[in-house]
Amino acid sequence: MKRFSPSSSRRPRARVLGLWAGALILLVGLGSGGIVLLRSSGTEGPFVLRGASGLPLPRFVSLRAGEVNLRSGPGLRYPITWVFKRPCLPLEIVAEYEAWRRVRDPDGAEGWVHKGALNGRRFARVRPPTQMLIPDLQHPDVRVATLQPGVLGRLLACQKESCRLRFGTVEGVLPKTALWGVYPEETFD
Repeated sequence: MKRFSPSSSRRPRARVLGLWAGALILLVGLGSGGIVLLRSSGTEGPFVLRGASGLPLPRFVSLRAGEVNLRSGPGLRYPITWVFKRPCLPLEIVAEYEAWRRVRDPDGAEGWVHKGALNGRRFARVRPPTQMLIPDLQHPDVRVATLQPGVLGRLLACQKESCRLRFGTVEGVLPKTALWGVYPEETFD
């Protein structure tokens, strides 16, 4: 068996570099949909999973049109498994591959949708049971509207435990636990 020292040959270093290159190619191959792990800010903090678009994964979006095909894979050659017929339905993007987004609907069904059928405008779906929409957190006993499960509302802002939404011409606040389409830790204005 031949031994190599750092000065006698570069073979072991080349082998190690080859293994690293192979691992990198494997990661790129597995992440051909463009999934990349990046730190959220600078070199400290949690890792943020980002897709081919550069946007974080997972994230919520909504349907742009009233009729959108859900496919079994990322491309037109894959069969249609479902047709969404509700504009503004919130969906969760869980993966990306080129111009295709793997989405999850409020009922847990998953499939692929072309990015052109999606919109960055945020909507949320009211979860069961029936919810009471209040004007603000300072007036929890004042009822603005009673919302049935499945109703869609436009997300306007979210704080630590609640979100402000618009349902048609009516605005009010609901707890995050009453909504599908927003993460528990998510806040925005």
